[in-house]
Amino acid sequence: MDEVLRGRRVTLRPLAAQDMAARAKWTADPELARLMAASTGPAASQTNPEEEVRRNLEWLERRRKCGAMPYAVEVDGRYIGDIDYGLRPQAGKADLTVFLGDRWEWGKGYGAEAAELVICEMFRDERIRSVEVDVAACNDRAFRFWNKMGFRLVSVDDKGARLMIRFRAVS
Repeated sequence: MDEVLRGRRVTLRPLAAQDMAARAKWTADPELARLMAASTGPAASQTNPEEEVRRNLEWLERRRKCGAMPYAVEVDGRYIGDIDYGLRPQAGKADLTVFLGDRWEWGKGYGAEAAELVICEMFRDERIRSVEVDVAACNDRAFRFWNKMGFRLVSVDDKGARLMIRFRAVS
């Protein structure tokens, strides 16, 4: 993917260590953690802010080490969330996660614009035939979002987490 992607209203740039303080405020929010189905040890609400920043820095490093590409979503130069994807060309697949932590920006189409920018970029690789997303059992808002984005439900695990897939359009 290009270093920076620009849409009509959003800009995607590599997620950086300096973004982790803002991200830590979002990941410490119990409601957001529930929607993400986060289960990373003690409840985030029980950790101090410095510990939450450290946990987010570790997450960022793990994502990069496994080959994922985490990007910051910016609107008017403000970091409002992130988008994270990984390519598995040998399997013909990619995976995608959108996390808009700034609740004031929900419902404005920024997540959809960011996701579509990344999906188009992923499908430039001819080996990628589908994109997968995992949706937490309790996150019906995300389920509706991905459905509107052209993803279809393919399976539900024993905990209710839903796997959705969008296939490359046939031309």
